[in-house]
Amino acid sequence: MPRYDYRDGNRRFINPYNFIPLEDPSIRGLNTEDETVFGDETGYFVCELKAFTPLAIPDTERKKEDPGIAGHFRYPTYRVDETPVIPGSSLRGVIRSAYETLTNSCLSTLDPEEHITKRRNSRQPMNPCVLKYEDGKWVLYEAKRVALVGDSRDGYEPLSKEYTAYRIKTTGAEEKYLDLGNNGRIYHGEEVEIQNNGPGHIHSRNNREVWREGSVSQICKKQNTKKYLFLGEQIKSKHAESVFIQTAKNKDVNHQMIQGALKKLDETLSMYRSDSINRNLKSDKIAEKHYGYRGFERAKERTERESGGLPLWYILEDGHLYFSMAAIGRFSYDASLGKLTNGHNPCSDRANMCQACAVFGMIGKGKEKKGMGSRIRVTDAYPEKYELTADWPTLKELGSPRPSYLPFYSKNGIDYDNRNAEIRGRKYYWHNPRAEKDSAVYATNDKNNRNATFELIESDSTFRFKVYYDSLNSKQLEMLAWALTLGGNQTEYLHKIGHGKPLGLGSAKITIIEQVKRNSYGDAYQIEHHQADGSREWEKPGKDPELIDERAKKNLLLIAKFDKNQSKEITYPYVYPDNETVRRDIEERKDKNALANHQWFRDNGMLLPRIEGDVSMNSRKVVLAEKPTGKGQGKNQQRGNRR
Repeated sequence: MPRYDYRDGNRRFINPYNFIPLEDPSIRGLNTEDETVFGDETGYFVCELKAFTPLAIPDTERKKEDPGIAGHFRYPTYRVDETPVIPGSSLRGVIRSAYETLTNSCLSTLDPEEHITKRRNSRQPMNPCVLKYEDGKWVLYEAKRVALVGDSRDGYEPLSKEYTAYRIKTTGAEEKYLDLGNNGRIYHGEEVEIQNNGPGHIHSRNNREVWREGSVSQICKKQNTKKYLFLGEQIKSKHAESVFIQTAKNKDVNHQMIQGALKKLDETLSMYRSDSINRNLKSDKIAEKHYGYRGFERAKERTERESGGLPLWYILEDGHLYFSMAAIGRFSYDASLGKLTNGHNPCSDRANMCQACAVFGMIGKGKEKKGMGSRIRVTDAYPEKYELTADWPTLKELGSPRPSYLPFYSKNGIDYDNRNAEIRGRKYYWHNPRAEKDSAVYATNDKNNRNATFELIESDSTFRFKVYYDSLNSKQLEMLAWALTLGGNQTEYLHKIGHGKPLGLGSAKITIIEQVKRNSYGDAYQIEHHQADGSREWEKPGKDPELIDERAKKNLLLIAKFDKNQSKEITYPYVYPDNETVRRDIEERKDKNALANHQWFRDNGMLLPRIEGDVSMNSRKVVLAEKPTGKGQGKNQQRGNRR
């Protein structure tokens, strides 16, 4: 019987981020090889940045691992000669992002060739299959999975725990194999013979029987059996390893489809093998390892060379073929990001550029495509006055972006392989004024390997920097000033900078305090200094530059406003105990999972509200599950109560 149910709560909250829609294709057409698209505006702005909430500007080179907690790091504030500094590269990224948004320019940092990956829903698992390489082409055969569980009914330990070991390869990676003692080893994808009159398997939590037809009781290495060993990763929740038994050929799948799906599987596996993504690769102190299915390449190469078999999990949906290394594992969509941006792919041609790339530069792509240098240079920001946190706070957990969660990241929640699919737009974070003085908004006492401790720059600290510009026209210069100040020095619209944006950190106002212009008279130059007194065009409130996109401006100002009267809580989706009885029950069971925020996402399906309207959403509450009553309430009904 399940422990808890989850229902809509009566508390409203605002998700930390939202998206500015990509309404129309990016405006391009600037031929930057023609200098007449620019002008003679050359000089620099002297700018001040004031922190309205604490800033996390970490020095990643000086981080240190917490001696008591493996995988937990402490980050000091970035410094130059022991002085806290905000790097110019960070400032430049924030300014360019605003400029791109406000001029409906391209998404310059997007990789058009990247594919979004997603974990398969546990309620719709993939199917086992065996790939064969016949007459120079890939063929997909259906398969039946038989479990490798132990031969004792006292505990039902899988062979993956009793009889496997790790072998260190010469590359330093680790590959799993089935150890048969004196009878040798069997690797992933090798052909075997089995006897499957072993025990079934009883699920430990709900006493539910799975693999009722029995499991492998004996196994050996043998050719021409059409049975293939499948070895997954060494994780705690694994029930058993597997043997895939080849059955009928799938005639709806062809060689080209398989080739494409295998290429995307390679991209997915590269995520597991990247230490920037897979934290288990970073520390030898973490017991539960995930090495990225190292046996896959060996099995694939052997199949192509010897016409063997490659066991995989697959699903075929609406003509799209997806492969994964687990029944509920991660797979890659067919559509690349370049097909989902509504004409906002990065510029690549100097003769056809958007407004932002013309000013900030671009990287050329292709044999004949030339890159272009930036006409903007941003210096590091040095403090005028500052204070650092005496007690370094540990930040609440921050997850990586999850573009695979369609209700939030896809326009109208449409599947990415649908022909009408688009990404939601440009991602921005709401300001959380509570974070200005209340550290409970972003800090926690729970240290683990999924969060980190930071030295922060306190609110009300101020920094000064310069933004140099070269040969802009008057329209571009006005647009740059607008993007810097978000409408003027006196407005209440702020940028977000640094780490911890979803937690309320990083809200900062940029103002222009002086402009220095260089005017050319013959061979001599005259320098003009203009103090900010409200008289310049770029200082006048309410004056919009000619290059501005009005819809983008409206949406950006909605999310950039620092509203101290904000009443609804800004937080990731969450669940909470419905009453004291539920709270005590959770504490007695020590069931932290009951309140984990993935419970909100699991079967909610609520679309992220559009940025233009009411952006608040319903929380979820945890209630004690009702016991099944009456006749006919068997195992299927019990499973149906699990939400």
